[in-house]
Amino acid sequence: MVYNATLSYIGPFLNNTTNEQVKLAEMNMLTPLKLVHYYGKQMVGAGRGGVVLMSSLAGFQGSGFLSGYAASKAFNRVLAESLWYEWKIKEWI
Repeated sequence: MVYNATLSYIGPFLNNTTNEQVKLAEMNMLTPLKLVHYYGKQMVGAGRGGVVLMSSLAGFQGSGFLSGYAASKAFNRVLAESLWYEWKIKEWI
């Protein structure tokens, strides 16, 4: 499974509405979270498969005028790193 969709607002955080920030969070964090859970369960059960969550260098540090985007990319990076570790330890599953 490859998740390569994204939404980014460039500019001051307060220039976007709360609804726009929620759309960004849904596209960049909640949708991949749901897909990874759904397909990850099948892949782990089958003992094979792979997940790629596209991120960005912006996800490694705060980025002015990209705050929501940078935060969402950090979420995906940490999610992928965490699941890599978790899924390689079979006794937890």
